[in-house]
Amino acid sequence: MVNKVSKRIRIFSVILIIILCITFCIMSLGPSNDTFYLIKLGEGISKNGVDMIDHFSWIPNLPYTYPHWLYSLLIYYVYKIFGYVGIYISSIVCFITIELLIYYVNLKTNKDDILALIVSIICVVPLSYFMLPRSQSISIIFLFLEVYFINKLIDDGKNIYSILLIICSLIIANVHATIWIAFFVFFMPFFGEHIFYLFSKKINKKFTFNGRITINKIKKIRKLLITFIMCFVVGLLSPSRICYTYFIKIFLGNSQGIIAEHFPPILIDYPLIIGLLLILFFTKSKLKLSEFLMIFGLSLMFLIARRHLIFYFTIGMLYYSIIIKRNMNENKYTLNWLRNLFFKNWLIPFIILVFPVLICIYSVKDNIKNGFVSEKDYPIKAVQYIKQNLNYQNIKIMNHYDFGSYLLFNDIKVFIDSRCDLYNSEFNGMNLDIFDDFFDIYSNKSKYDYDKIVNKYGANYLLLYSNDIVHYLLKNDSRYKNIYSDDNFVLYQRLISE
Repeated sequence: MVNKVSKRIRIFSVILIIILCITFCIMSLGPSNDTFYLIKLGEGISKNGVDMIDHFSWIPNLPYTYPHWLYSLLIYYVYKIFGYVGIYISSIVCFITIELLIYYVNLKTNKDDILALIVSIICVVPLSYFMLPRSQSISIIFLFLEVYFINKLIDDGKNIYSILLIICSLIIANVHATIWIAFFVFFMPFFGEHIFYLFSKKINKKFTFNGRITINKIKKIRKLLITFIMCFVVGLLSPSRICYTYFIKIFLGNSQGIIAEHFPPILIDYPLIIGLLLILFFTKSKLKLSEFLMIFGLSLMFLIARRHLIFYFTIGMLYYSIIIKRNMNENKYTLNWLRNLFFKNWLIPFIILVFPVLICIYSVKDNIKNGFVSEKDYPIKAVQYIKQNLNYQNIKIMNHYDFGSYLLFNDIKVFIDSRCDLYNSEFNGMNLDIFDDFFDIYSNKSKYDYDKIVNKYGANYLLLYSNDIVHYLLKNDSRYKNIYSDDNFVLYQRLISE
């Protein structure tokens, strides 16, 4: 039975989480150039199905495996019916959904409404950078639910959790196939603990790892293993075959050293992560081996690539909250003082909500003022010029990686866009590494030998940022003519001598 104070806390928590999600949700599509190609892919899928062919690059015969085909279809229909506003609202809905799930699962797991609220608030800002109109905003919801369902299956053994896990696997394989393999990684800590348990039983020795990490038998292990196998089988029911080898191929390519979200993090930039690790190492509470393995695995994933931070502030925070709550129980410490200070009556929580509401209103107004597509990020005027003055359906524009998606969104075929897998030889199987060739233009090793790459592919136009190093080189190159420029972008035509 929920008492009056707890009811107030939960109502307050839900309202505050919703307000914070709206406040911190990014409206501009500047940080998410993927959105443009996802919409266009969805349009193509609605007409042609998943045909495994790229239709948007002027480089012929590139195969494409549509790793986000279902999300592309969904976001296309959202855009078709509701426009950019619909896309913005869809991001807010995904943000609110994952945050409320973090709150709910923490509440159900730790039975502490104040701790659940604190954890949810901590996660808002880190997650805001990922809650963009991209497939990860949906896949993270089902990956988080996966870990919750695994724990419930182990504790309760109910078949419904096996069914829910199978559904999660099927959805992720079709919404975000490139991350589908991670679905099975999150089973490993539980299998790992059970294997250690069987080994310790066989040698008749109980391992405790310095008395802090305990090894226990995982209940319902057979059901968990059968569920694992079934999840793998249903995940194969996807036209996107890329998911099975994606992680191997992406590490073979050079995108790890070029694309920002693939970079390993600089830990000093993430003081919250350092604080969480200190809690793990200095708390005296015992940990289950599966808990330790989960946090260790998430930490390792984060150290490999900063984009995995999204797992740390969803799944990872659940495990940190479990450890913190266990430590509180062992030390007979509670958060009742916060409960009594703020929630004995409605006045204080109401006053607390006023400030975030005002910030939220200001944030939304500022978002609307700045718009969805910035002229600094995307060549809006240049695209208008190209479509009005050039035979844009037949020209070969060598464009920058960052705004290629915007060009194809406007029916202009591209040299490259943010589908880095499409342009890597490891994926396209054509011994043609367009991704490397593009970035070689900006490499000191090649001494900005842009004309060699332009000539290799037969491009006849170059669309660049106005502050691009290549722009300053082209100014003095008689082989190229500046035919358009604005404050942010320039368009050059390559003059081919007879």
